[in-house]
Amino acid sequence: MTDDSRLVQLCRPATMNAAPPPDLFFWAQPMAAGDAERLFAAAQRLAAGGWNVRLAWGGEAPPMPGPALTVTALTPVAHWRADQPGLILDGDGKPAGHAWKKQRAASLLALFARSRPALLLLDRFPFAQQAFRYELRPMLEIASRRTPKPRIASLSTGNGAAEPAMRDLFDLIIRDPADLPGP
Repeated sequence: MTDDSRLVQLCRPATMNAAPPPDLFFWAQPMAAGDAERLFAAAQRLAAGGWNVRLAWGGEAPPMPGPALTVTALTPVAHWRADQPGLILDGDGKPAGHAWKKQRAASLLALFARSRPALLLLDRFPFAQQAFRYELRPMLEIASRRTPKPRIASLSTGNGAAEPAMRDLFDLIIRDPADLPGP
């Protein structure tokens, strides 16, 4: 069995009576070489596994949607600097200011408000991507108050520092998309 077929089997949601596939909201912020390909491949595999994936894409050049994969482009981030936590550069390479962050967070929260995912999957947060707390923390707080509450997961190695209050919001730390359970 190939790794991809194993992923599809493990990620296939249990369906009864031809119910529509459950929604999975995936926040993806490619920042380094290879991130875009890795994140988009994970989204495609999840869609092939039976999830209805809504991908909130924060990088440049959003990928094309496909069957069971909807892509919404957030205001793109050029990059951030690990040596200066919290410094995000906008598409023009300038430091993103308060108004830019407020607009991007509002876009993400509006997108999340229109979805009712069974699973909220975040790219490496809260172990990395700390520069994006301004938009992720409000989304996590909203998700944790919903009824029914979606499961919340981080696609991460789980290495790195995460404050306990943030880490406690997560149901799963997924080191490999193949480990994602069905709903």
